[in-house]
Amino acid sequence: MKSVVFMSVFLMFTCLGARTDAESAPQDGTPEYKQQPSDCIFKVRDGIGNVLKKLNAGEKVKIAYIGGSITAAQGWRILSLAWFKKQFPKAEIEEVNATLGGTGSDLGVYRLDREVLPRNPDLIFIEFARNNGGLNEKEVWETMEGMVRKLWKLNPKMDIIFVYSAAQSIQQTDWDNDMMPMHDSAADQVADYYGIPSLNLGYGITKLEREGKAICGPLRYSLVAKFGPEWSEDWSLGWQTTCDWRTEARDHWISFGLNGNTVKLFEKEPHAKLRENEWQHLALTKKGNMFTLYLDGKSVAEETNDTPIRKPAPNPYSKVMGPLSLGAITLPGPHGELHALQGFMDETAIFKGAIDADTIQKISEGKTNPEEVGKSGTAGLSLVSYWNFDETQGMILPDVSGAKADGNLVSFGEKHKNIKPNSWWTTDVPGNLKSSKHSLHLSGGHMKSKQGEHVEVPALATLDMDCDFTISLWVKPETLGIRETMVYVDTIHPLMCGHTIYTDFIVEMVKAMEELKPVDHSAKLAKCYIASNWEDSKMVQLEPKYLEGGWKQMDVADPLLKLPGATGQVWWTSQTPGDKIHFKFKGAGFGIVDISGPDAGQLILTIDGVKQEAPINRFYPWGREHAAGGQPSVKGGFDPDKVHDVILEIHPESNRRGMWAPFKNNSIDEELKDPKYQGKWIRINAVYIRGEMVH
Repeated sequence: MKSVVFMSVFLMFTCLGARTDAESAPQDGTPEYKQQPSDCIFKVRDGIGNVLKKLNAGEKVKIAYIGGSITAAQGWRILSLAWFKKQFPKAEIEEVNATLGGTGSDLGVYRLDREVLPRNPDLIFIEFARNNGGLNEKEVWETMEGMVRKLWKLNPKMDIIFVYSAAQSIQQTDWDNDMMPMHDSAADQVADYYGIPSLNLGYGITKLEREGKAICGPLRYSLVAKFGPEWSEDWSLGWQTTCDWRTEARDHWISFGLNGNTVKLFEKEPHAKLRENEWQHLALTKKGNMFTLYLDGKSVAEETNDTPIRKPAPNPYSKVMGPLSLGAITLPGPHGELHALQGFMDETAIFKGAIDADTIQKISEGKTNPEEVGKSGTAGLSLVSYWNFDETQGMILPDVSGAKADGNLVSFGEKHKNIKPNSWWTTDVPGNLKSSKHSLHLSGGHMKSKQGEHVEVPALATLDMDCDFTISLWVKPETLGIRETMVYVDTIHPLMCGHTIYTDFIVEMVKAMEELKPVDHSAKLAKCYIASNWEDSKMVQLEPKYLEGGWKQMDVADPLLKLPGATGQVWWTSQTPGDKIHFKFKGAGFGIVDISGPDAGQLILTIDGVKQEAPINRFYPWGREHAAGGQPSVKGGFDPDKVHDVILEIHPESNRRGMWAPFKNNSIDEELKDPKYQGKWIRINAVYIRGEMVH
């Protein structure tokens, strides 16, 4: 037995890491599941002495990451790699990124062959805990052990770290009771058997929450946002909240985002911060490709950007937002998580044309107002909409410009059910706006409370801002960030603050392993943990000899072959009923490597001459997007010592009834008339085999 005790300097956590010797495992390769205690952030076990030796010597080092969307994000993977490069400046560090969103270890064990093993990394982080939700404990053992054995057969001096990401979902019950969820527990049994370090992020986050230390804020808030197709904004003016979870230090930088926030302005070098409990005038102008930000009448930042703004369209997904919103924003996704302003808004206007700096200063000083500016006769300048917040009409915020873009005050959540009309209107107005009578007070809302208020403005052609424009508004935030635990975007995917916490845990874990010596792991392969592990899994490229009918090779320029998991391979496609894929294999199971999507068809499966009742539907359940990766376990449970004959035949009909409910429009039948759903396409690259192909 080996044990390592480590006291984290800033977390004050004591972590015990014990490795059970191989002899203590079941001798027949049939382990017993035992739920593991959640009692430390990490277990160092045999450590990562091999890669640390190379890093300290300044050698070339490859660090690999394989996992789902949590690791694929521009988060802890990027941050941890940057830390390694900074900590070991003499080493030449290269990343091997083998991440693919929405996939578990049952696919990862195959993907190793193409995406990791040819690169022969020195260290690999394996993160599949949350995406292994569809596996039982036996399948977790089989797939995770299969990965370990493949990696060490290639290179017995490769170091491995298992990462169990956190989630504010059903697994939280286990962490709250100081136990690891099943998928983490099963993986950790494998880690313990092989002496692999493991990182229990669920424990770390839960402990921080108990101590009130996991203080993070939503990444961004919006004051004015215009929504477009799908579930993202054409543009959004608001602020970014940044924080240091250890010190709770916060900054609130004014920002402007375009096209679903894929283009972010004024963030590379933040220049202007909003202030709490003060009225401030905020304006943004676009003139050509120049965006200028003003705070209290002064230009505080300029940035050029040539990205065209998307034309807006009604948003069919979000349940709480209209095509234009004042005082709130939702994060992308089917959940519609809300980030709403807690504070006051007044005198908000949108212009076509860029207002000059002198006029913006006069607006901020109360020497003119948007209505007067709109009537000034300035060439190329017109008032699109103007909400002065004085013409109070209960739940309506009138557009006094005459454009009839009246806003609706929306309140939701338990505490707002009985709010009476007019309760939001206040006489707290900017001091230098003598003509202003009222402002609007919003009580704030966020993804956890699912409550708050904002203003929805219906879609109007006049709000299609694909030209020069100006946004002008007054705001008085009462608070600029929720002072409570806000680690996740959607209960699973971390905010950047959460990714920072994850990275800090990794750093402390690595530091705890600095004194552990290099280990040759080859001796650990003498006995399996579970005899049915997927070490024999492989991906077999489909050649013409396996194809019957009119299959055609996909053009390498096809955009679908740019998808993660689809690049650099030969793909075949057909939608002709009766076209077949025919192969024989000796082994325990098989799957398919394909591209599913909204126009995908179905496959009729025949095994050893027996036609299976249910076809394989390759329509992606989220409906609107294509995804490469395939179905790793189409069929399993075969006698591994026998040869099996498999025929996959294109079905004459498609099936679109698997669409995930939150993505439905008002009518699924109307939604499915969209051309993107038409077709019976099968796009296939390879087959997954647990065993060997028989030619």
